[in-house]
Amino acid sequence: MMDKCERCTPAFGDEWEKRMLARTNIADYVDVYVRVYEKYLTREDVTELIALQEAKKASQPSNLSPRLKEKLSSLTTTMTSETIGGCAQIGAKLGGDIGGEIEKEHPEYMKPPAKESNPQG
Repeated sequence: MMDKCERCTPAFGDEWEKRMLARTNIADYVDVYVRVYEKYLTREDVTELIALQEAKKASQPSNLSPRLKEKLSSLTTTMTSETIGGCAQIGAKLGGDIGGEIEKEHPEYMKPPAKESNPQG
């Protein structure tokens, strides 16, 4: 964030980080995953994935069914893209809101704008 905000001082960055940590709601991100899974996977698909994970935890041999393997092969890129996009939207909105709050509450945390050179001189 600090790389993108040329006017932000280290104090701004510290306050932004503190507020982001305090206000980030993991459930919002989990909801993104739930929506994507609900959109593309059936109950049968999810049950199979859970069983696969449980088998792996128990060090038992396990493989995806050919049906689910083919389905995931065709959907993985789409599901990943939608998940990353949804999570990025949540973070960007929260980060932007917090940045605006800090700028209003603590104008001293902002460096003055860079002086523009006058091409006419």
